[in-house]
Amino acid sequence: THFSKFAANPALAATLFSEEIFQNDKRLSKEVAAIMTLSQKTIETLIQKGQQSGEIRTDIQEKHLATIILGALRLIVTQWRLTKFSFDLETEGSTLWSAIKMLLIN
Repeated sequence: THFSKFAANPALAATLFSEEIFQNDKRLSKEVAAIMTLSQKTIETLIQKGQQSGEIRTDIQEKHLATIILGALRLIVTQWRLTKFSFDLETEGSTLWSAIKMLLIN
């Protein structure tokens, strides 16, 4: 759903993935860091549940799997923005997610 939301509202992606513009404002920088931490922890929790149920591999720590997922999402959205939306984000995002799932599954 992230890719659909970003495709529908490109300004949202620009805002969420432009944390460097907030570096000089301590209050905003803290807010952005908190949002990033919450996203990471949320995905880690989902991964832990999948690991406990046997759906997700356990030989890689959940924090590393979460970083792979978030990093891939961030990279593809950044590429989409920097190429002036030259590809269908939802299609590419779906393909990317399929590849990530293959990496996650036991």
